[in-house]
Amino acid sequence: MRLAIEPEAGASEEQIAAVETALGVRLPEKYRSWLMQTNGCLVGEYTRVPGVAEGTFSEIDAVESLPSINQSSLNDLIPDDFLQVTISFGGSLAIKIEGEDQGSVWWASSWKAEVDGILDEPSREIMFRLADDWDAFLVLDFPEPKVRS
Repeated sequence: MRLAIEPEAGASEEQIAAVETALGVRLPEKYRSWLMQTNGCLVGEYTRVPGVAEGTFSEIDAVESLPSINQSSLNDLIPDDFLQVTISFGGSLAIKIEGEDQGSVWWASSWKAEVDGILDEPSREIMFRLADDWDAFLVLDFPEPKVRS
């Protein structure tokens, strides 16, 4: 199943640049380009993260949400070379912003952090690679959504 993207109006270069300044990072080009087209989107309720036992999301946040997302408690467990782009049930989507594999997309599992007792320092053990870059992430084969009662 492909993501059922319901885009918002695109972000401006000025909006993206202001958030990059606030965060002190340059967003990866493919993600920046996508934000300029959509500035976040709904993706369908309870979209499951491919290859991850516990993790669903319903939206990808707009660029102006990134500073607050990256002040969440889960951010304390994510290595500094990653940036969260949405927070949801069981974790968050993150993009690698520095070093090798810059631009790759990952799932940061709050579920794994809790089960393994990783509660107070960044850990690569909670990070699960999903795609080489943002464009590859968008065309992943996503499992059918979980049904919530």
